[in-house]
Amino acid sequence: GNWDILSSGRVFLWQKSYEWIQEKPLQGMGLGTSTVYFLPYGQTNPHNEYLHLWLEAGILPGIAMLVIGFIVLVESVRSIKYTKHTHFKEMRYCIFLTCVSWFILSLISSLWMTDITYALHRVVWWGFVVNYSSEKIAPVGEDFHL
Repeated sequence: GNWDILSSGRVFLWQKSYEWIQEKPLQGMGLGTSTVYFLPYGQTNPHNEYLHLWLEAGILPGIAMLVIGFIVLVESVRSIKYTKHTHFKEMRYCIFLTCVSWFILSLISSLWMTDITYALHRVVWWGFVVNYSSEKIAPVGEDFHL
């Protein structure tokens, strides 16, 4: 329909993903298999990171990805709220907006276009490590003095 044209064929890919997910919703079809499924349609993935993960690895990793993302967003907001030093508050706003952008873009694209495990590593790495390492530089709730 019109949505499929507007979405560059993504709606069709999402529908196919959902059909395949229903075959093995708990365990998924196996890491790296989405290429095999989508190649007949001229694609290598569903252009949706969440569907991609669920299709290949099953529902538990999909839920884990959403929970990790939620924790990162909540902790980012918390760190913004309690950081007093302007420079670090601005840095934490950037971290938060980057995370929000990543989660929104993940709805319409498979950002990494490679093995899905790389995407999980990046979420954990950029979400937790950057946010918490910045907290060690200027702990939440403390002023920073040069």
